[in-house]
Amino acid sequence: MNLLYITFGNNPSIYLQASFSIYSFLAQPRAIHTINIITDKEDYYKHLAPHINVILVTEADLLAWKGEYQFFWRIKIKAIEKICHLYPGQPVLYLDCDSFLYGDATALKNSLQNGTAFMHENEGALSARKNKTQKNMWKQIAHQSFAGIAMQPTHCMWNAGLVATPNMQQGKDCELALAICDEMCKRGITRYFIEQYSLSLALEKYYNLQEAKSKIVHYWSAKDIWDKAINDFFIKAYFAQWNYEKIIEEIQLLDMANLPVFQRIKNTNLRLKKIVDKIFPNKNHEYLHQKK
Repeated sequence: MNLLYITFGNNPSIYLQASFSIYSFLAQPRAIHTINIITDKEDYYKHLAPHINVILVTEADLLAWKGEYQFFWRIKIKAIEKICHLYPGQPVLYLDCDSFLYGDATALKNSLQNGTAFMHENEGALSARKNKTQKNMWKQIAHQSFAGIAMQPTHCMWNAGLVATPNMQQGKDCELALAICDEMCKRGITRYFIEQYSLSLALEKYYNLQEAKSKIVHYWSAKDIWDKAINDFFIKAYFAQWNYEKIIEEIQLLDMANLPVFQRIKNTNLRLKKIVDKIFPNKNHEYLHQKK
């Protein structure tokens, strides 16, 4: 099984999340063939060498991957396609950084080798979604075809925090996902998880698509809580000078039962916080003088 992460930019939390996720998989090395990181920050992963394969990307690369219609998240499909080409016929598992292994990686690998594809979670038929933006997206695509796929009310939106392909179709699965994505962008479909829906449709066409949430945690909605826990973990690892084996051991011993993997934050809560911050901003900041 060939793992894939994508990280770029200057937000340190992303690199801490990715490192935590990678160490969680390194605890089950027999299931892992390679760990690939597409990034513009090679130095951030020196602590994991030689256990990873770093693939450097430039701004020009990312611009090209966004495609003709400059859709940012098309990058995800292109990155998956690149790794599928690197390891033809071998399973590829893409992971968002805010995820980690919590189940049996060997069982996941075996299912992939037997032709089952995975995404993190089946969020239900797009035609039945309550979210206003998704309802609008369905209205725009209903009774239409994209890349030869007729949109059906039964087609589901799957969460793309994890995308695992058996990679048995000589690249046809990624090609189809890209074609659907590009055609939706061309027709001006609301850009709400277009890449996620495109991957859902492509993997459903070529494979038996299943959920992986029982094996891999994707804590996207509780990221603020997990970011603090992961930050504290790596601060302790640094000051205690844990080596590679010790970090893996401590991750396995980490008590995760008290950390929520999902939380629902009301929009009213977020709006009120923004209003309060705007009306009552912090004042009287003082700064150090620059050294001469």
